[in-house]
Amino acid sequence: MFGSELIAGAYLSQIGLLLFFLAIGENLKKSLYKKIIIYAVILFLFLIIILTGERNALLIFLICISVLCFFYKKIVIFLTSMTIFTIIFLLIAQNSFSIKTRYLDFFNHSISVEESSITKKIMNTPWAYHYEAAFELFLEKPITGHGYKSFRTKCSETKIDKKLVEQKRKYRGYRGCSSHPHNYMLEMLS
Repeated sequence: MFGSELIAGAYLSQIGLLLFFLAIGENLKKSLYKKIIIYAVILFLFLIIILTGERNALLIFLICISVLCFFYKKIVIFLTSMTIFTIIFLLIAQNSFSIKTRYLDFFNHSISVEESSITKKIMNTPWAYHYEAAFELFLEKPITGHGYKSFRTKCSETKIDKKLVEQKRKYRGYRGCSSHPHNYMLEMLS
């Protein structure tokens, strides 16, 4: 439906999970049969989000499940579900090349070996440069912003993008510019 865009997981983790919990309401405290259905649907959402390949959607999903478990004071269920999620995730990743490369080899995609810090590796990815450019645009006009869909045109004027263009070889040809900053909040702010 979305072609090569990895956005189906975002719909499932944000809208799907929200609609699911709105539909069940207080049914979390009902019969064992209803609880099994609820947990099966949560597990199904987890599997589908993994298969969509969107890391951010998986993170949002896990945070939502964690908050829900703490809200209902279900620490044992939280620990059990996180253990089950981890086991299922590792089994799927071992048997699927695309899932393994998308999730487990994420940090290998980062730049050079001489940068040992995880923070440095994350900060030297194309997404971090998009975020930095969007934040720079936000700081220029924090109240009014630059306007609807302006990131694609204003981005080339940012310091980070100029630095990336000047030192193209050092930054592996990455740019701070794209059609959007790949983050809803930063897109709205910029």
